[in-house]
Amino acid sequence: MPYTPRLLDQIALLTGMRDIELLEFSLLKTLSEVTQPTAISLLRLDKNDHPTSMLRYRREGRHEVDFGDIELPAEVVDLLPVVKRTRKPHSRRGEDGNFLTIYLGAESQTADSYLLATTDHPPANDTKRLYTCFLQIYQNFCALLDESQRDPLTGLPNRKTFEDSINKVLGLIPHRPLPAATSDRATSYWLGIIDIDRFKSINDTFGHLYGDEVLLLVAQLMQRHFRGGDLLFRYGGEEFVAIIAGADQEGAKSAFDRLRASVAGHPFPQIGEVTISIGVVQIMPDALTPTLLDMADRALYYAKQNGRNQVCLYEELVEHGVIEPHLVDLNPMEYF
Repeated sequence: MPYTPRLLDQIALLTGMRDIELLEFSLLKTLSEVTQPTAISLLRLDKNDHPTSMLRYRREGRHEVDFGDIELPAEVVDLLPVVKRTRKPHSRRGEDGNFLTIYLGAESQTADSYLLATTDHPPANDTKRLYTCFLQIYQNFCALLDESQRDPLTGLPNRKTFEDSINKVLGLIPHRPLPAATSDRATSYWLGIIDIDRFKSINDTFGHLYGDEVLLLVAQLMQRHFRGGDLLFRYGGEEFVAIIAGADQEGAKSAFDRLRASVAGHPFPQIGEVTISIGVVQIMPDALTPTLLDMADRALYYAKQNGRNQVCLYEELVEHGVIEPHLVDLNPMEYF
C-alpha cells in the first residue's frame, strides 16, 4: 500500500494521545486524509441512545463540535440500531446518490460512539477493514484513558478529569451575553457541589462497606437523574460535582432539587434515609476554577449549616444578603 509509512506515522501519533478529544480529532483527520470521504464525523450517544455530541472533520483541517440536542438524519437513525446489534459496519445510499457508512466506535459505561463516513461510491472491503482496524485502536485507547480517568468505586470521572473538563466548559461560554433570540439551554452552565449529609456518622455507625454502598448508590442516582450531556464527577470523599446546562437560575435549581428529592426518597439498605446538600453557582467565562468552587462551596456550607437536605444557589444567597459576594481579582497575573 503506497500510504503505509504515513499510516504507521499516524498510528504512532494516535497511541501517544492522552486526551480523548485530541484522540478523536486525530482519528478523523487520519481517515479523512487517507480515504478522502465526502464527509466524516464521530457521533456520541448516551446509554439511552440519545445523541450528546457530534465531532465533524473538514478537509481543510477544521473541526466542528455540536453538543446537546442534535437532530439526526433519518438514514442515520435507521442504521444505528443495525450497527449496534450486528457490531459490523453498514452502508446505505442516500437520495443524493452518496453512500453513508456507519461503524461502531468505542463503548464505555456512560456512552457509545459511532463513526459516520459519506462517500460517492460504495466503500471497498479494504477501506472498511482500514476503518475497523483504526477504530479498534481508538477503542483500546479509549478504554485505557477511561480507566485512568474514573473513580474505581463509583465509575464516575475523577477529580483530575474534572479539572480538565471545567476548562473545556469555560471555552464554550460566550464572553458577551447573547441576544434573547439566539440564546438557548446550551449557553448557560451551572456547577453544583453535592455532599452527602452526615456521611462520617454513616461510616462510624454502619462501617465503611455500607458507606461505600451509599457512595455508589448516590452516584447511580445522579447518572439516572441527569442527562447524558451533563458532566458528573466523584470529587473526593463524600463530595460529587455536577456541571449541567440550564436555561436559567430557576431551571438549574429545579434540576438539582429533583436530584436532592430523588436521593431523600430512595431507600438505602440497612441505613434507611440518606440526604444530600448542594451548593450551586453559575459558571461565568472569566471566572477561575478555584473561584467557582469556592462560591459553590460557600453555598453548600450555608445549606449544611441551615438544615441540610437542600439546594442553595450562590447568586440567590448574595442577592438576599445572606452571604458576602466573593471578591474576584480581575488581574490574577500579578500574583506570579
